[in-house]
Amino acid sequence: MDKLYKATIVIPTYNNCELLNYTLKSIYQQNMDINTIEVIVVDDGSSDNTRELIEEYYSLLNLKYFYQEDKGNRVSLARNVGIINALADVVILIDSGILVENDFVAEHIKQHALYGPHCAVIGYVIGFDQYNIDLAQIKLLTSKDNPGMSIRHFRENNMFKDMRDLYYKKYNYDINNLPAPWAFFLTCNVSINKSYLDKVGLFDELFDQRWGVEDLDMGYRLHMDGIKFIIAKNATALHYPHDSNMKEKFEEEIHNKYLFHKKHNSSSTQTFLEATFIDLNDKLLSIQKFLH
Repeated sequence: MDKLYKATIVIPTYNNCELLNYTLKSIYQQNMDINTIEVIVVDDGSSDNTRELIEEYYSLLNLKYFYQEDKGNRVSLARNVGIINALADVVILIDSGILVENDFVAEHIKQHALYGPHCAVIGYVIGFDQYNIDLAQIKLLTSKDNPGMSIRHFRENNMFKDMRDLYYKKYNYDINNLPAPWAFFLTCNVSINKSYLDKVGLFDELFDQRWGVEDLDMGYRLHMDGIKFIIAKNATALHYPHDSNMKEKFEEEIHNKYLFHKKHNSSSTQTFLEATFIDLNDKLLSIQKFLH
């Protein structure tokens, strides 16, 4: 059975039934044999209609559903459940509320075919902005029935760019010579070979209960093991806007940053305590220039 699947998509979710529906619908509209795609949804204790929604998709997708009791934010555990049960070599990690373009899965697979198992692919996320500046406009202009069409339109017209794009351009879309390429490894759209995940270890559940940093911790460990990060602009997704208390999340992130630094205790994790993921490399490069 595992040989039938070219990619496994792992989606953690919690009380996001509507957003999850948009995500699954966009996966169903891929321009490749849907029978070669495995989808794993791991429910972190939802009390909404997530389970009923999943029932509707069993006949449309190769779908597995796992439920874990609601014991607070346990997104690392949720992703780990998905990875452990994945049957494909290429594991794609997204979130509920991420809508994917029609060639999304094929583009991830293409990058792994080009670069081999020792790469981590970072896809492009239109509308990814932690401050939700374009929230209302994105909602207005996005077709939830045909998200691929909307995503192509946004991409072709340079609308709602991924907030990392300015830095990608600055470094010519090659982040591997930066002091902290792991800072761009955000699990709203990435893929890794399962064998490499087995090698470096799964997501660290130490970061559960609070928001953030668990994906950067994974990126850090991949970087330290010598993996190559590939920016795949054509593996395009859309971050569909939704209400979120970012002030509370940023406060939780501070706690996890300290856990992260305590765990790895490096100059880059030290600097990260006073930086955002987006400007960390600029700060590290400035420090290096000053010291030389």
